[in-house]
Amino acid sequence: MSVAPTVKQPRKKSKQSNTEPASLRQPRKRAPVAAGEVTAEGSAPPDRRIEYMSLTQIVPALRNAKGHADAEIRASVGRFGYVELMTVDERTGRLVAGHGRLDALKAMQERGEPAPAGVVVHGQHWVAPVLRGWSSRSDAEADAYLLASNRLVEVGGWDNESLVTILKALEENAALVGVGYSSAEIAALAAKMAAPNEFQNVDPDELETEYQCPKCGYEWSGAAKPGTVP
Repeated sequence: MSVAPTVKQPRKKSKQSNTEPASLRQPRKRAPVAAGEVTAEGSAPPDRRIEYMSLTQIVPALRNAKGHADAEIRASVGRFGYVELMTVDERTGRLVAGHGRLDALKAMQERGEPAPAGVVVHGQHWVAPVLRGWSSRSDAEADAYLLASNRLVEVGGWDNESLVTILKALEENAALVGVGYSSAEIAALAAKMAAPNEFQNVDPDELETEYQCPKCGYEWSGAAKPGTVP
């Protein structure tokens, strides 16, 4: 009597439920890739790319000397939306630009405010587009770029005449919200630029001076140079 062979059925792997959105799952860590280098898969990764990351996934820099006008940034993001992308250093996995925007978004979420334009809501998570693909070569270079991205904006300065013209036009249209200038600051800036209405004509011979050089007869007022005899 022949017996049919027993065939073992392969066990079915149970699928674990994952309620976390795919865009929030932690990506696999990859070794740093130099710009233009071809990977094992045979394709060169983009030097720069945009990825959506949960605010809870974005890690600030270890050191950041830049302060932020928190209320003004929140007002700006509330009006214009999330426009300038935060930037992550691929070598460290930390921010090198956008700390003020990250703080503003977190504060807005904690306050129960609606997510600004440009930010996606996945359940309890706020997800924002972040610039990826740049890698610093050292901690010193990461610090240097963080400083440069802030300082170079400051040293550029302003064309004050154009600035006042634009600000006054915005003020007249009640459009200063989120710009970072108050009406008092605009008035002070305009007054600083304004020339006096009249220049007084003064006869040099009628000017009273405090000191006179005994050698050359030069007359002046103010603090005398140390060692000179008034």
